[in-house]
Amino acid sequence: MAPLIPAFRERHPEADVHLRLSDHLLDLVQEAVDVAVRLAQMRDSTFTLRKVAEIERILCASPDYLAEHPAPESPAELIDHSCLLLRFPGSEQFRWTLRDGDEAVTLPVSGRIDADDGDVLTEWAMKGQGIVLKPVFEVASHLADGRLVPILPGTPPAPATLGVVYPSRKMLPARAKSFVEMTTEALRAHVGAQLALIGRRLMR
Repeated sequence: MAPLIPAFRERHPEADVHLRLSDHLLDLVQEAVDVAVRLAQMRDSTFTLRKVAEIERILCASPDYLAEHPAPESPAELIDHSCLLLRFPGSEQFRWTLRDGDEAVTLPVSGRIDADDGDVLTEWAMKGQGIVLKPVFEVASHLADGRLVPILPGTPPAPATLGVVYPSRKMLPARAKSFVEMTTEALRAHVGAQLALIGRRLMR
């Protein structure tokens, strides 16, 4: 997001920008946020959503972790593993939902360390600390170079929607609409480029 701001300011020098970076699901109205980027299973219909893409997610771990802890062969075996969890108030990461054919399997998971920042979890996974659930595009480069290895590819996590959201189209200022367009285009380009590293394509 940060690299977009200078380009946006060139188009709208009169605009004030207050960038907040957080993995928490903020209350956009309470926090007075004009535009937000969210990667989640969208449930709240009170916001307008500009969909960027449907994002595949993956379970993965480092070769070092798997050398000491044989990879689970079924979702139920995750209970015997250290799972790296994204924790914050309202987080649902203590349960992982995996797809088994047309069915969804939700199971409790746990681990000895957790964080409220997804990038930290990725670093820990590469350091052999456990199994992590991540959007594929966020770890594509690490999958490509072998620093992370897919876990349970036959029962992947349920996908999530990456989108730009805002409280109401009618209330959105023109400069905010411009930011929505810029953000959508930039995110599609970034996600597509990352997925190409492992031979996958963007799903809109």
